[in-house]
Amino acid sequence: MKRGVVIVVGAILAAEVGQAPFALAEEVLPPITGKAEKSADETAKIKKSDKKEAVSARFDMQKLKETEPVFDFIDRSDWIALGRMYEERFHDKRQAFKYYYEAAQAGDAEGQFRLAALYESFRNKDNDRIVSWLKKAAAQGHLEAQFALGKIYHFGRKGVLPDLREAVFWYKKAAEQGDKEALRNMDLILASEPVKGKVTGDDKWDLQWHKKFAQSGDAESMYELAKALETGAHGVKVDYAEAKRLYEESAKKGYIEAQCRLAQIFLKEGKEKEAFYWYEQASLMDYALAQKKLAEFYRDGTGCDKDLEKSYLWLYLSVTSMFPYEEEGELFASSPELEAAASSLSKEQREKVMRQAEPFIQKMRPYALEK
Repeated sequence: MKRGVVIVVGAILAAEVGQAPFALAEEVLPPITGKAEKSADETAKIKKSDKKEAVSARFDMQKLKETEPVFDFIDRSDWIALGRMYEERFHDKRQAFKYYYEAAQAGDAEGQFRLAALYESFRNKDNDRIVSWLKKAAAQGHLEAQFALGKIYHFGRKGVLPDLREAVFWYKKAAEQGDKEALRNMDLILASEPVKGKVTGDDKWDLQWHKKFAQSGDAESMYELAKALETGAHGVKVDYAEAKRLYEESAKKGYIEAQCRLAQIFLKEGKEKEAFYWYEQASLMDYALAQKKLAEFYRDGTGCDKDLEKSYLWLYLSVTSMFPYEEEGELFASSPELEAAASSLSKEQREKVMRQAEPFIQKMRPYALEK
């Protein structure tokens, strides 16, 4: 590695471990003589200055020859490292831009993506340039660039109209590299009315990837695959037993929708205790629809002992999740059902419920209870 690059890398590593810029570089490099002694003197001066001055003096440090341009002996990865140092450590977008641009122009996908991201951070966004650089990076297989393009074409922005076909194309590329959020966004597009029948074959492709993710233990993909097996969607042969098994596996991993669907299945089968258990699990994860069902179970004694206090607790939490900054009395106007449930309890019972509800409420409105 050339000496100038070692100095730069040393500066970056020094910043990482909290040392002054170039201090670590001095430890890595052997003593230098001759013309380079000038740089050693400069290093001593830099030690006495602050970080900003150290960075501004960096170019003199890097020049092994007076006429040698800095970019002649720094490779692309070093350009990215320097750009990141300026952007993340010194918050200097102007200098970061120079290095990202050099890397991008040299065909580096990471440089192209970071340049696009830098354009994205500017107040006056140049969407044409953002899309152009993202496409160059995405064409080289850059996952984040592919996902970013999918989002841009999914929702559109100034100067870029939504294009669901293009969005699916880039989401698919990202999903093929293991991006689960890209697959999730594809699900949303393929389920939307404007796209049905227009993205031929992508629904089957989508399901194939859910199978792959499900096999690797992804709870959401297990749920999506279970839905298809239960309903026969996408031309899949109905397999109720396998669908139920996948719902259960997904539910055990904490996927709320699977927990609720499994509860519905157990309730339909007459297994009330199992249904109660899964609604309770989803309720503990602050899912309002499950909390409302759990309140009904406690009210009617379905799969559990009848308990009006607990019924009121879960109904109160369900309504509060929709109106998190309203107090109990104000919620009655939004939910006559809650008011009716409250009328069946004494003042002491309701106060007890409010104390039980407080930890849940604090998560929903962390500042509302501070007095």
